[in-house]
Amino acid sequence: MSPTHSTTLLHPLDTNDANCSRRTSISSINDEDWRQLLSQFDSQPDIMVLIQLCKEEEDKRRYEENKMKLKEYQVAAEILDGIQTDLLDAKVPFTQNETHIPTLSAYHTEYESSLAPLSEYDYNRYQYAKTLFYMRHFNAVIDVLGQSKHPKLYFLRLYSKYLMGERRKEEFMQDVLGSTESCENPELDSIYQELQENYHNLDAFGLYLLGIVLKRRRETFKAAAVLLESVRKYQYNWSAWMELASLVQNKKMFLDLRTLLNREFESSLVKEFFLAKVCIDLQGQGTIFRDIMDSLDDYFPKSAYILSQWATFYYDAMEYNESLVLFEELRKTHPSRLDDMDVFSNLLYLQNLKDKLCVLALECEKVDKYRPETCCVRGNYCGLKHETVESIEYFKRAIRLNKSYHLAWTLLGHSYIESQDSSTAIECYRRAVEVNNRDYRSWYGLGQAYEVMKYTSDAIYYYQKATDLRPQDGRMWKALASCYSTLKQDKEAENYNRRAEACDRRSNKSEMIQIARIFERRGKMGVAIDFYQEVWQRAVASNSIDEQIADICLLLARYALSIGRLSDAEQYAIPALNMNHPYHEDARTIIDEVRVPNRSTGSTTYSVTSATSRHTASSMQQETSAKIYFVELQNYLSFVLAKEASEGVPTARTAARQKLSRLNNLQFHELATDVYDELMRRNNDSHRSFLPVREDFHPRRNQARQKLATLPSSRFRDLSSDVYHELRRRYPHILLAEQLPPLPQSSSPSVEAQPSQSTNIIPVKGMMSVESVNYYEDNNNSSNTNQPMTDNLDSLMADLGNMVKPSRSEMNQHNSSNSEIDNIRYEYELKMASMTKKIKMLEEGGNNNEYNRQLEDKYNKLLNEHKEQQMAVQEVKNEIRILIDELKSLSEKNESLRAQKEQADITIQSLTEEAKSWKTKYESINMELRNYKVKSMQFDPSKELFLKPTPKGAIGHPYIIEYQTAIDELMQVSRSTKPSDVLVTMRSIVMACKSITTEVEEYEVKTGLSEMDQSSLYEIKKKFSTSLSSLLSAATSFANGMGITPVSLVDAAAITLTTTIVDLVKLLGMRSVTSDLNNNNNNNSNNNHHNSNDTLSPQQLSQFLKKETDHIVASVQNLLSALRTNDKDLFNIITSIINIVSNIVTVSKQTFATDKGNRYGSQGTIILNDLAHCNNKIIKLRDDSFSNIEFANATAKRNLAQESYEIAKYTKELINMLDM
Repeated sequence: MSPTHSTTLLHPLDTNDANCSRRTSISSINDEDWRQLLSQFDSQPDIMVLIQLCKEEEDKRRYEENKMKLKEYQVAAEILDGIQTDLLDAKVPFTQNETHIPTLSAYHTEYESSLAPLSEYDYNRYQYAKTLFYMRHFNAVIDVLGQSKHPKLYFLRLYSKYLMGERRKEEFMQDVLGSTESCENPELDSIYQELQENYHNLDAFGLYLLGIVLKRRRETFKAAAVLLESVRKYQYNWSAWMELASLVQNKKMFLDLRTLLNREFESSLVKEFFLAKVCIDLQGQGTIFRDIMDSLDDYFPKSAYILSQWATFYYDAMEYNESLVLFEELRKTHPSRLDDMDVFSNLLYLQNLKDKLCVLALECEKVDKYRPETCCVRGNYCGLKHETVESIEYFKRAIRLNKSYHLAWTLLGHSYIESQDSSTAIECYRRAVEVNNRDYRSWYGLGQAYEVMKYTSDAIYYYQKATDLRPQDGRMWKALASCYSTLKQDKEAENYNRRAEACDRRSNKSEMIQIARIFERRGKMGVAIDFYQEVWQRAVASNSIDEQIADICLLLARYALSIGRLSDAEQYAIPALNMNHPYHEDARTIIDEVRVPNRSTGSTTYSVTSATSRHTASSMQQETSAKIYFVELQNYLSFVLAKEASEGVPTARTAARQKLSRLNNLQFHELATDVYDELMRRNNDSHRSFLPVREDFHPRRNQARQKLATLPSSRFRDLSSDVYHELRRRYPHILLAEQLPPLPQSSSPSVEAQPSQSTNIIPVKGMMSVESVNYYEDNNNSSNTNQPMTDNLDSLMADLGNMVKPSRSEMNQHNSSNSEIDNIRYEYELKMASMTKKIKMLEEGGNNNEYNRQLEDKYNKLLNEHKEQQMAVQEVKNEIRILIDELKSLSEKNESLRAQKEQADITIQSLTEEAKSWKTKYESINMELRNYKVKSMQFDPSKELFLKPTPKGAIGHPYIIEYQTAIDELMQVSRSTKPSDVLVTMRSIVMACKSITTEVEEYEVKTGLSEMDQSSLYEIKKKFSTSLSSLLSAATSFANGMGITPVSLVDAAAITLTTTIVDLVKLLGMRSVTSDLNNNNNNNSNNNHHNSNDTLSPQQLSQFLKKETDHIVASVQNLLSALRTNDKDLFNIITSIINIVSNIVTVSKQTFATDKGNRYGSQGTIILNDLAHCNNKIIKLRDDSFSNIEFANATAKRNLAQESYEIAKYTKELINMLDM
């Protein structure tokens, strides 16, 4: 590779992905486009800044100054373009002789030298057109360049036409967000057709434009082939490479393209840059990227572009430290470079480096605050400060500057997600996907939005798209696992969590926990414990203990304690000691339970062993009761548990359950016992109003137990669910399918411990704060021993939302003797209560037969109602099916009637034309027979009183008859009850006058008039024009006069016009009726039967087209009037235009097929194809939008009027071609 090539590459390739994306969007062009796509002069103005400054009032002065500079250049170019052509040298290439004028290209390559040189005249036009292009006057560029075929001028004209279409497209689109109604560039079809016809003569930039058009038409395969051909001809057009890169969608396409390019561009550095860029876009070709960039580093060791590509690569690979170092180095060496600073700001946002992001935002704004990258950096900074509204505004500003900026669309969607506006976020993500469907962040954002809206299946679809694009990112798999877990598809959730664990190189703690919880939910507690142990080991090794790990520590400690592994239980509980409430208290309780047996020595062995035995027996009794409570509550809460699993736990319940975790074991066991007793009463003893009073309970506790009966079912169900989950948390081993071995119990006799022994440690019961709810005023003197328990239950009944609050003071410790007595009495009472309940259940079991019979009757009744409803639904379905069949039948009949109506309309139109023809014949013959009606006259009226047609007359007799008929009709209509009909009759008069003036003009060309006759004819024509205008004014005034304007004004104007026509006929004469009548019949025959065997000559075709043009003009006028008034006859008017155009195309093709018309074939065929294309569009519009005028929208009407105008224009071009 020569040094010249490497120098050429440095300038155009120093761009970023956002600029490349902006470059392919013609709606917002930057300076790089003009530098690479167009030949340019040395000092190019900053056009993009001008366009951006137009939108900011504060910098209006700066915009005006730069605009004046362009205006001065435009004036100079206009003067140069207006120089006399005879002073210019059109033969010798201008650029070879004029050395004082710079060459037309910024590149000095073989491709530039291969282009034909410009003449001085073309050079002046080119400079003028370039100036207009920089001013974004695209219409003027097209007019200046005309139909020049030089590659430079040809590309500039079509490219301006393309930009003009993009501007029109944006006019129909709303700003940033809003309606996404499909809107295409209206100029695409015409540009495509012209480029296709001239395909073999296109240069590199013409092929590049054709590739863009094909891509917009969604012909991706053809677009890729054309863009490849473009870079073969000129490989330094980076925009063509970027368009080609946007078509590479997956790894296979990339590898195939890489093989092809390596074969065709063996030693091209541009190819290497392109492949590296595609590697970054696909985000999965790290090895190839490293090989390419290592070789490019040798050529460009100080290239900012290569350094930014390395930084972006490390960012996509989630190697954030390496990326941060490279970006900071880039900022030091190139502080004014804004490319890729949006990626740098994303990195700082992820690393939560607010200070550095603030500095970056300020520096970027100093360089250019109107660059989209700067707005993106500011938006990220505001987002990091949690200023969501400001960040949204900055991202919107970036999109206004470049609507193809897909990163800004994605970040805008993230901001709307943070502001909990999921619908708008989804729209933003969809716009990002439309711009770049290879950006995994947009697909992942769509999945998040739909997951937030609880559309889990849709979220899975978008997450799978993200994993396809970025399979090495564990976050994608984790999101999929979460969705499948929500759907209760545990197998899929487990698989995706394992994939996430394999991808996450930093920390896979959360994935392991999720897998463990899946096994726990499936009842495989042993497997879940293995996963929890692995999580615990990793957390302890890395010294990363948080609340989630602390919860796992307590779960493992309780499990180990339940199976007798006391040392393991202590080891599991120790990491939770350093956490806050309630983990610290629970861990301390577990460690105390483990260490109590080991704290007694020597003479105190008997006393401590006895206390430990009693404590162990009490714990086992509580565990046995907990298992019973757990089973009953699980059956009672089956529906609630299923609902929480699918929809999540409500916030209120989460707070209440956290408060339950603050109770010690004895407090919680009493609460669970009371809830269980109330549940049994509601299920089995519903005839009782409340729980019976127990003498061994404090009165306040009995009162609270009775108040449980007053709770509504929903409130009691919430309380039961809280107790159920706390049981599950405190006793995780009760989920195991196998029976856990009981802990060993001491057989030593229970002896009261001596209070004087210091080693006799009794754990202090956790105390709770109690809300002040006084049930009895005389209970203030109750003993303090049971007060915490009773007050707790009383407060719980008063406010279920605030069941438990941490205590503010500790109660005095009970002495050991009273505690032991309470424990023994509690165990005895528990056994007695359990046996009593079982006896009562057995005794009252026989009384449930009547209740069961009632339930069975109710079930049978509901079953019958269900069957009746099913039958009714089936009947409705059958009726709907019959109605659908009838609707289909009626639809078919409607289509048949519609076809018949169309055929009838065609027949009516044909008959109408035929009637007009016969009417013309009748009136002509009637004029001929006037001379023979009065036989008794002694003189010949045709000779003395009437103007007689002569063979040499100028005006055809049929046109005079047509004028007479129109005037007679005007006289009749002006005296009718509808004055507005005068305007319709005036159309016939104008058409007749137009025919007469056409005859006069043709006669002037064919026959030379004397000077005197020429002067008289000029006066008559002037008078004729004035008289016709006066008649039009009088008719318009009469039509709008609402009966007040006198009809004599119309009569006087008509008389004046008629007198003028008489003078004209006297001067020039009339032609014979017979010859014109025959010609007219022949023309009518051609009009109505275009499939006749007679073929028209080019001259006859010209006359035929002129008459048909009149018909088209009249039909278009009727069409416009019908569009304004929503006339029901609109469909027929459109059909008449279609028939006329079809007739013109058929007759013209027959003429062009003859020897005389063969010379018009090539150009005429192009015009006929345009006519047929417009005709097909009108047919489609008629069938789609105007079959029922009530459903025609404004867009369809506008398109119909535009196509009608195009038909008239192409018909005029066809006539001009034949007259040349």
